[in-house]
Amino acid sequence: MNKRILGLILIGGGLLGYGIGGLIWAPPSRDQRIATLFEEICLNRTETPASDSAASLGLVQVTALPARTLWVDATSASFLRVEGKSCSVETFDPNALDREEAEALALIVEDLVQTRFPELDFDPRASMGDDTISRGWAAGASFSPDRRGVFLFAAPDRGEGSFSFLTVLAPKTPG
Repeated sequence: MNKRILGLILIGGGLLGYGIGGLIWAPPSRDQRIATLFEEICLNRTETPASDSAASLGLVQVTALPARTLWVDATSASFLRVEGKSCSVETFDPNALDREEAEALALIVEDLVQTRFPELDFDPRASMGDDTISRGWAAGASFSPDRRGVFLFAAPDRGEGSFSFLTVLAPKTPG
């Protein structure tokens, strides 16, 4: 009888510990994970090559062309694209961000831009339509080689056409 009670205590304790551990060390929300990818890879490209950061964060490389590299992140169901002077984290239907996730990501990005890029001006023209969650902060004339900034566009309510892009545009290609 004591062995049974001890076994039940061990099993119950293990399940309780597993449940509490899941609450403490739960995977990040999609908006948090996308923000982490963006900050750790896109914003730090000049200090750490994107390929090193992507590998350390568990992304899987899909393509590696001279002008573009693409990774997949299974945790957030997103793509990381590095192309010349831009770097972005993107989602598409059926894994596009929903409205709540996109709005949460917008708040994170606003704080991130204020902290990391206080010199960028909010661009109220950065929009892709009334049904989108759009934010943009930029410096330099539009379409000029000196243009740089951070842009978030999410269209969560477009069904099969739903998407999101969180992009940083640098004035020149990082080395």
